[in-house]
Amino acid sequence: MMNQLEQLKQYSEVVADTGDIKLLNEFQTRDATTNPKLILDAALNPDYQRTLKEALFEAEKDDNSGYPQAIRFAARFITKIGTQLLQVIPGRISSELDPRLSFNTVETIKRAQYLISLYEKNGIAPERILIKVAATWEGIKAAEELEKQGIHCNLTLVFSLVQAAACAQSKITLISPFVGRLNEYYSNNHIESKQSPGAELVQSIVDYYSVHGISTEIMAASFRNKEQVLSVAGVNLLTIPPDILKNLMQSEEIVIRKINPPASGFQTPLISFSSREEFLHELARNKPAYHLLKDGNFKFTKAFLKLRQVAFNQLKPMLLFSVLTEKITQSMKM
Repeated sequence: MMNQLEQLKQYSEVVADTGDIKLLNEFQTRDATTNPKLILDAALNPDYQRTLKEALFEAEKDDNSGYPQAIRFAARFITKIGTQLLQVIPGRISSELDPRLSFNTVETIKRAQYLISLYEKNGIAPERILIKVAATWEGIKAAEELEKQGIHCNLTLVFSLVQAAACAQSKITLISPFVGRLNEYYSNNHIESKQSPGAELVQSIVDYYSVHGISTEIMAASFRNKEQVLSVAGVNLLTIPPDILKNLMQSEEIVIRKINPPASGFQTPLISFSSREEFLHELARNKPAYHLLKDGNFKFTKAFLKLRQVAFNQLKPMLLFSVLTEKITQSMKM
C-alpha cells in the first residue's frame, strides 16, 4: 500500500519547502523552495556556518555591483544555499529577493539580474532558478520584464484571483497561492466559509487558467497541516514543509484528488489590467488578499533583516580574528 506522499505524487508534483540538504535527500523531490525565513533558519544551523562565513568573506570584497556589503552578503548566502540544494535535486530552486523591493520595479529587476549572475558564477544555468517576487503590481511588472530576459519567476504571496490573473497577463512562469495563511485569516476573523478558502482560491485559479489556456504553473504553498495539503491534491505543484512531508509518509489513508479541471462548457470572463490603479482598486475589494499581501511582505522583511543581523553580529568578530591571525602569521614569515 502506498503512503499518502506517494499517492499525492500521482496527482501533483511535490516540492520540498526547505533549505536543509539532509531533508531533500530524504524526500527526493524534483524541486525545492526557500524564503527569507528558511534562509534565516539555515544561517542559524551549525551545518551552514562554513557557508555563512564564505558568503561574508566574499562580501568583504567589492564586486563592482554597486551594492553595499550587507546586500552582497545576503545575495551570496542565498545563492550559495541554492547552489548546494541544486546539487541534490534534478529540478529548480526558488530563491526570494529582498522583500523590501516588493514595491520597486526597477530595483527588483536589477537585484534579480544580480542574483542570477551569482548563480551563473556558481555554474548554475538560469533555467534552474525561479526568482521569487511578491505579487504586488510592481513585482508583477518587474517579473514580466525578467521573463522577457529569460529569467523565470515565482510570484509569491498570491491570495486572490486578481493577482493570479495579473500574473497570467504578464506571462509569469509560476505563481504560489498561499493556502494556510488564507485559511488562518478566515478563522482568526471569524469569517464563515463552506470549505477551505485556500482550496477555493486554488480551484478558482485552476478554472480560470484552464478556460483561457494559460500556461502559468500553479504551486500551492503555505501549509499548516497535511489536511490543507490534501485539500488541494491535483494542483500542478505543492510546496510542502518537512514536518508535513513526514506526516504524509507515515499515513496510508486514501488520497482523493480534490483539484480538477473545470467541467466541459465552464466559462469565466478574462481579467486584464491596464494600470496600477485599476489593479489596486480590484485588489482592495478583496480585504483578506489586500491585508495578507501587506502582512506577508512585512513578515518576510523581518526575517530578511534578521538574517543580516545574525551574520554581522555573530560572524564579524570571528572574521576579524581570522584576519588578525592571518596578518600575524604573514608577519612571522617575513
